[in-house]
Amino acid sequence: MMGAPTARTLMAAGHEVVIMSRGSSEGIGACGQRPDQPTGCRLLTCDRTDRTSFLEALTSPTTPTTIVDFAAMEPAHVEAVIDAHASKPIRHYIFISTNMVYPGGPDSMDLSDTYQGTAVSESEARCDTADTTPAGYGGNKLRCEALLAASTLPSTIIRPPAVVGSGCDSRHERLQRLVTGRPPMVVARPSRPPAASGGRFRVAWSGDVAALIALVAARLPATGAEAFNVASGNGEGVTLDEYAALMVKAVGTGSVATRAPAAALPPGGVPSDPQLRNYEKQAVLSTHKAEQELGFRPTPVEEWLGEVVAWHEPLLPSPPNAGSAAALSEL
Repeated sequence: MMGAPTARTLMAAGHEVVIMSRGSSEGIGACGQRPDQPTGCRLLTCDRTDRTSFLEALTSPTTPTTIVDFAAMEPAHVEAVIDAHASKPIRHYIFISTNMVYPGGPDSMDLSDTYQGTAVSESEARCDTADTTPAGYGGNKLRCEALLAASTLPSTIIRPPAVVGSGCDSRHERLQRLVTGRPPMVVARPSRPPAASGGRFRVAWSGDVAALIALVAARLPATGAEAFNVASGNGEGVTLDEYAALMVKAVGTGSVATRAPAAALPPGGVPSDPQLRNYEKQAVLSTHKAEQELGFRPTPVEEWLGEVVAWHEPLLPSPPNAGSAAALSEL
């Protein structure tokens, strides 16, 4: 979901864009639908788990020397990039990490207990503890960051919380189903515990992630692996009920209102089901550094949430009695 808007933003800034992927058409969330890739970029099919092919692709004379890596999930992935840099120098490696490298993330995928009422700044990540950090999504990303910090590869690290956009994961879909009266998603995996605080949080709109990547790509990286948080909305964050209320408003306006059922939160707000309350685990990331050093400007939630809702709406199952309502509207 971050790749397509990033490619469009970089192309609009005058960059030549090459998209490397396995060529899979299957996405996540919203029935596995992917957002459309922009026209005008070059496609390179490569499975990075095939180390030989991956190294050949990165060291090809036609491969750009600024690389944005959304798919590196474990140390071996970054080690391959470092090895490629030794054969053909990479000008700038932009590694998409996660807020889950911060305390609480590697252990339980939950920052809410550690950062109740406190914004999370970049200095909170502890690469010196990477070797003893539990394996898993956050722990592996932290190990990747530690490798970059110890290497000579010119790199910048970007840490988003949960990303929301066209083709986003099931967290958004669960909430959109709730506010439009659709049946809940069938969850195959066991439910995680609820967030500890039920407090404020920030998510990152994919358009803001793309904007920050473009700002980072426009400059040479600093010495070492410098990190920037990225998140959307104001620096205080929102509560889940406030966020869901903005979604209700988005469903009730524009072209979405002609397709979606009446939108309203259940009495009492968003239920306590942990599957619906994952966003609260994201905590409030500070974007002060990116704003001050790069000129990044987070987009208010109400300015992008309607676009995300509209993209998902036709992909979701029809709400109960939607056929009857449509028939009545034609009489």
